[in-house]
This record gives sequence, structure tokens and C-alpha cells, in this order.
Amino acid sequence: MHMQNRAGSSGRRFHLQEPDPFRYASEPETSGFAVPLSPSIDRLGSAIAPAKMTYIDSAVLDLTEWLCHRFQLLTGRTNVWLAVQLTNLSIIVYFIWAGVYFWSSDVVARIALGLFCAGLLYVLTQTIFKVSIEAYENNAYRRVAKGFRNPRRVREAHLRIPFLTLSFVLVYPVLLIYFNLGVRIALLSYSLIVLTTVVLYVLACDPLPPCAGKVRAWLRGFAPSRLASESSGGVKASRDYS
Repeated sequence: MHMQNRAGSSGRRFHLQEPDPFRYASEPETSGFAVPLSPSIDRLGSAIAPAKMTYIDSAVLDLTEWLCHRFQLLTGRTNVWLAVQLTNLSIIVYFIWAGVYFWSSDVVARIALGLFCAGLLYVLTQTIFKVSIEAYENNAYRRVAKGFRNPRRVREAHLRIPFLTLSFVLVYPVLLIYFNLGVRIALLSYSLIVLTTVVLYVLACDPLPPCAGKVRAWLRGFAPSRLASESSGGVKASRDYS
């Protein structure tokens, strides 16, 4: 919803174009990364977790957004692209975990696990894999251009904080179980928790405006100069031969 001010009795309206850090998207997006959010959600989000954890979550989220912006300036890839790649990685890790569990279980558990994995693949093809990364990025660009912050910053605070807590609390027990007992499935399970935590924080960030990226610009500038040097070297070699 656009903020509006009225001036005088003429009823003229002035639209504020500057992005507001406390302003969240209030209209649905087809990307699945933003949904309608009422103003009361902001107060609800701060009451979900204790104040200290909310401050820690905000600090980690700001740091993640800063890293995503640096990554975008270097590569031209947004946090949306990075989140999709991390999601794909977590899916691969999950199926590796399922395969390890599959071979160490009985027949009934194998059948149940196989049916669950088949259902999961179908759901993924109908949700995440159905929409292209460019569509996700375009929706994020339109939201930022309107001056809206990512609604996931508030809406998913109750998800990020438990996963962040588990990522720190389970480090020592998982390493202890893995090195002393050799239980590989514990390490795979912990890696899924860490990947899910990272994806939740990356998805809650806002991208910068589209940019080519310093690395891409350097590679594009390097390729013509290399081709020019190779062509000049070939001409010089043909002259020497003649």
C-alpha cells in the first residue's frame, strides 16, 4: 500500500518514493517469496521470540544481506539466485541422507521412504522447479522498486530463530557422535539444518538493482583482449613463415 499525504484542501496526493526500512509488501507476489502482510504482523513478529533473540536474528539477517549484496556486486547474481542454488544443494543432501537410511533399514521402511521421496519429487516439480529463477528475481526487483522490504524478515522470524539456535547448539554433540561413534547420518542431518538456516536468512534479504557484476565485466573485458592478442600473434607467425 502506497503511503500518501494530503496537502491543503485541494486533496492533492504525494507518493513517497524513498524505500522505508520498516515498510513491507502488502500485495501478493506469484514468486512465492512474498505474501500479503498486515501491519499487525510487525508487532506480532517482535513478540514471537524473546527480545535478545530478536536482536541476534536481526543482526544475523543484516550481515547476511550485506554479504548477499557483496556477492551480487561481484557476480551479478541476486540473493534469490543464491537461495535457489542452496535449496537445490539441500535437496541433494536430503536424498543422500535418504539413501544412507534406505540401505540400513528394513523392507517396510524402504517402501515408505521410497514413496515419500517420490511424493517429495512431485511436490518440488510443482512448486520450486516450476517457476524460473528469472521470474523470482523479477518479482523481487518489482517489490524493491516500489519501496517495500521483504516480508520474510518478519513473517519467518519464528522459523529462523529455532534453526539458528539448533545450528549452534548441535555443533558439539554432532561432532562428538560422528568422530566417536562414526554415525554419518548425524552429520548429514546437521548439514540439512545448517543449509535450511542459511536458505531462510538468504530468502529474507532484499536484492540490489540489477547489475552486471565486477567478475563478469572483467571476464568480458578479458576475452576480447585475449582474442585480439591471439589474432595478432597468428598474423605475425604467418608473416614469419612466409
